[in-house]
Parts: sequence; structure tokens; C-alpha cells
Amino acid sequence: MKKLLLALSLFCVALPSFAEGKIAVVNFELAVFNTNAVKAKMQALQTDPAYKKNMQEIQALQDSAKKLIERVRKEGPTMSASQKDEAQKDMDGKKSDMEYLAKKVKEAESSALQPIMYQMQSQAMAAVKEIISLEGIGLLLNASAQSQNVIHADTSYDITPKLTEKLNSM
Repeated sequence: MKKLLLALSLFCVALPSFAEGKIAVVNFELAVFNTNAVKAKMQALQTDPAYKKNMQEIQALQDSAKKLIERVRKEGPTMSASQKDEAQKDMDGKKSDMEYLAKKVKEAESSALQPIMYQMQSQAMAAVKEIISLEGIGLLLNASAQSQNVIHADTSYDITPKLTEKLNSM
């Protein structure tokens, strides 16, 4: 009985220390991606002629594929087997072209953003430490879509915009 009372009293003494710190979540990637520096880099990339050309080609392929789909919907019942095969081959070709161009666009974005994202990692860690101190955060969880550290996160605990603001001021 004495041990139970001792354990209960220790629990009651320790309970306020758990309640002292806030719980917060942060998405480092989103915070860094929303900084002015990264946005400027993306705007510069979007003005690159090769990038623009790839994006225009993707849009043209999407528009062409939509038209082909509509044509097959309308004329499908009256199309011959060879016409249907030709339409399918055309659609497959457009799909592979779009995948290839999307891969090129993603690689261009990655190569343009990777250095700045890497550079800002240390700044992000310093900024988040400062926010933790200022906000009195006791537990900070990673809310990244790639990380499964959070099962449920109330957005009122999200300090991602504050981290972006801090990074922009650095």
C-alpha cells in the first residue's frame, strides 16, 4: 500500500511537468518550400525556355488526349476495330510522351530546388529551435506527408507558417 501511495504521489508531482510544454507539429519541407527564396527559384525556373516548352508540350498533349477521349466516346459505338486500335495506340503514345515530359519537368525542378533546400536545412533547424524556445514547445512532431510520425494533428498546433516567416527573415 505504501508503494502504491508513493507511486501515486510521484505521478501527481510529475503530471504538471507534462502539462508545461505545448505539443506542436511542423512540416519542414513545406515551410522551406514556402520561403521567398524557394519561390523566387521556382519563378526563375518557370521562365526558363526549356522548362516552359516542356510545360506547354504537356498541356498540348493533355488537350489532345481529352479531344481523343471525347471522339472515342462519341464515335466509339460506330468505330471499326482498327479505328479503335489506332485510337488506343494514339492514347498510349500520348500517355508515354506525357510521362516522359513530366519526368523531365520533375528532374528540372529537383535539380533547381535541391541545393537551396539543402542549404536551408541548417537554417530551418536553428529557426525551429528558436521557435521552440519562444513558444515553450515541449513536444514537436514532424507532420511531413513522407513521415508517419503523426497520426492526428490539430492544425492549431502547426508552426509551419512561423518557421517559413523566420526563414524569410534570416
